[in-house]
Amino acid sequence: MKVKGIAVKSIQSFVSSKFKPRYEEWINSLPESSKKIMVSPVHESEWYSVNDAIVEPTIAVGNLFFNGDIFKAGWEGGKFSADDALQGFYKIFVKISPISIIERASKILPTYYDSCDIKVKELETHHATFIITGSTFSIAVIESRIKGWIFQVFESTGYKNIRLNMLQSLVDGASETIIKVEWD
Repeated sequence: MKVKGIAVKSIQSFVSSKFKPRYEEWINSLPESSKKIMVSPVHESEWYSVNDAIVEPTIAVGNLFFNGDIFKAGWEGGKFSADDALQGFYKIFVKISPISIIERASKILPTYYDSCDIKVKELETHHATFIITGSTFSIAVIESRIKGWIFQVFESTGYKNIRLNMLQSLVDGASETIIKVEWD
């Protein structure tokens, strides 16, 4: 399973902007294979090992900055990644119509992860349902990261009182992850 360098850079940016005084401590806490990636130039268009470039660094973030809560680390890292993406290329879609970024989720996420697919099953006035498949999302830390990313996309586009409901999960052995998002 692979992840695009742009997501790897997002973790680096997350740690350096939120926990800057402890960035080196984070680097030094990583397994050698992850540390090698994080101290070398990361190229946005290259593919990296999901475990070495996302999972282990996120676990280290959880252990160092969130009292061992790796799921909170994934959630917050995902939110940061969404904010970062929405400031770049995808910002135009948010300005055109907030719904456009949601409808494009099926095209955005696979540009970050090689073995995934996300579809918007339904998009109604106050809710949307996403179906995610792919082996990458059977990893709990990645699932938390994607949930945070989805939440932040909705929040950044102006939706209020956002609620994510996990209807089923690849992590728990289901054949697909289904997330229902509701808002006021």
